[in-house]
Amino acid sequence: MCLCLLVQCSFPLPAARQYRYETLIAVSAPLEPELVLTNLLTVASPKTYQVWHHRRLLLTAQRDPVPELAFNEEILDIDPKNYHTWSHRQWLLAHFDQPELWAGELSLIDRLLAEDVRNNSAWHHRFFVAFENGNKAGAGDEAVRRELAYVDSLSHTDNSAE
Repeated sequence: MCLCLLVQCSFPLPAARQYRYETLIAVSAPLEPELVLTNLLTVASPKTYQVWHHRRLLLTAQRDPVPELAFNEEILDIDPKNYHTWSHRQWLLAHFDQPELWAGELSLIDRLLAEDVRNNSAWHHRFFVAFENGNKAGAGDEAVRRELAYVDSLSHTDNSAE
């Protein structure tokens, strides 16, 4: 408990956080326990940039992004419009750029837009997935037609969420 309190109090301090990360790497400490601790800090303060940046450093060193998408989705379920969560998700997809990471993105967006069609963050992410996916899916005429049909299908949705 004392360690967790110490970490939570010092986490916003960039020098302390960077020193912690560099120490973990220097002693070849397993990074999974650090991610678990960072999970607690992220759930407690999901709108704090520092926790997301620390996660990014850990994931870059760990090179295992798949579990992170599930965690990220848990945070989106709490706050589906959190900028830092969406930004981190887009970094995960672009940085690791693995087909299995991209595979479930449109279904996630469909679910979030079904809950709130006015979720601009989800719309922005849909654009990112549809058109900025390294153009693997193709941003040609077919993609544009598909996205226009999707928008049209939701334009009649009466969703009064603010």
